[in-house]
Amino acid sequence: MAKHDRWALFLSSSAVILPLIPNPSSAQIFQVTPSIGVEEKWTDNVLSTSSDQKADFITTVTPAINITGKGARVNVGLDYSLAYDRYAAQNDLDGMRHQGVAMAGAEVIEDLFSVDARGAISEKLINPTAAATADGRTAPSNQARVASYTLTPMLRHRFGSFAAAQARYRHDETKYLSTGSGSNTSPGISDSVGDAQTVGVRSGDDFTQMLWSYEFENVRREASTVFIQTSHTGHGEYRVNHDWGVLGHLGHDYLNNATLDSDQYSGVFYGGGLHWTPSPRTDVAAEVGHRYDGVNVFVKATQAIGERTQLKLSHNTGVTTEAESIATSLNEINRDPEGRLIDPFTGLAPDPTASPFERTDAAFKQTQTSLSVTHRLDRDTFMLTGSLATRESTGTVSNETTAIDVGASWTHQLTELLSSTAAISRSDIIEAPADSGKVERLRASLALNYAITPTLSSHAGYWFVDSQPETGNGVTENLVAIGFRKQF
Repeated sequence: MAKHDRWALFLSSSAVILPLIPNPSSAQIFQVTPSIGVEEKWTDNVLSTSSDQKADFITTVTPAINITGKGARVNVGLDYSLAYDRYAAQNDLDGMRHQGVAMAGAEVIEDLFSVDARGAISEKLINPTAAATADGRTAPSNQARVASYTLTPMLRHRFGSFAAAQARYRHDETKYLSTGSGSNTSPGISDSVGDAQTVGVRSGDDFTQMLWSYEFENVRREASTVFIQTSHTGHGEYRVNHDWGVLGHLGHDYLNNATLDSDQYSGVFYGGGLHWTPSPRTDVAAEVGHRYDGVNVFVKATQAIGERTQLKLSHNTGVTTEAESIATSLNEINRDPEGRLIDPFTGLAPDPTASPFERTDAAFKQTQTSLSVTHRLDRDTFMLTGSLATRESTGTVSNETTAIDVGASWTHQLTELLSSTAAISRSDIIEAPADSGKVERLRASLALNYAITPTLSSHAGYWFVDSQPETGNGVTENLVAIGFRKQF
């Protein structure tokens, strides 16, 4: 990518976000926390090869900044780090890694007009069946830098207690850049520019038994091809009693793309189901219908088991593109009570550019089932996450790829100053058009963290990855690290 294009992305993102950062005197909470980390690593497979493995030492310096700002009408959050990896022997792998998520929102005119800006950048695998490192360090191949931002002005208006309306416009850009290390080159994926307009109206406080809403959405995305989706959706819920509601929806889709059979995936869609809310701790909604030329199932469930355990489940299907999915994930980022940016489904640090599939420009139909279970005790936190995703090509010839991802983690507070974290995950592509598209990947890690002072901490850890493609040779890597981080 040309240098001026990179600067254009940086300047346009800055122009969007910086004016929204509040004056500290006007914010109820505004905190800037810079930090710097130094880490020494040893790996037994620096080149991520299946044979003739080479060991190496890596020195990593990671400056970072965290910004939290929240006032009556302003909301700002930033988590960003820039890591530089320096290799003792394999100097061609030296390079920088960006990892960051930002959001900035301002209510310009109270209860009428607001602006929201978000951005994300990280290093990602291009092909999930190819080599991967144990800890995400700069790699000899198969990595791309994915950068994306969205800008969303929004109008809101209430028609008394009868209805509430909202109109918003979203502009977004996603770019795929070379990481600059090893043999990584600019990936063969087109940058993407998207524009979406959404107008919706929903029932107001006058409606307590019959709830309703209508939404119009128009999306146009330009990459190597143009993707267009226009949808009209009407949704209703009849509350039978305090516990139960009857759901129904009716709408129409129009989809157009060079790689999509428009006649097959466009048309009228419909469905119905039930909404169960027996208590504030339980909320389960499920609908079954017809959309995108097939049976369409939607499930969203949250269950709190006592005060320590929470379970979440979701299942949905959509026709989209990778860049559209990134923009949607960016706009779903939320903040927890401590002000940290999180994925609202898992409660973990957000990763909107993540994908279990190979990076692509094409439109596709994707069905995803996700599960999250969190259990908290006084000194322990257990988490289980899982997802099953199937991506189907939308051309005249249908190809399906199915990925499964399961992970578990345990954080234990050994003493007031010392804690441990253990994690294990399995990411497999179990179905693909060809055996070469299948892979089994196991990751594991164990780390100890010690707070030396309130602003100085140290850590030591072990990371492991075992990647076994269906065809070809597998790759394993063991990595150990020790490091320090200082906050200012």
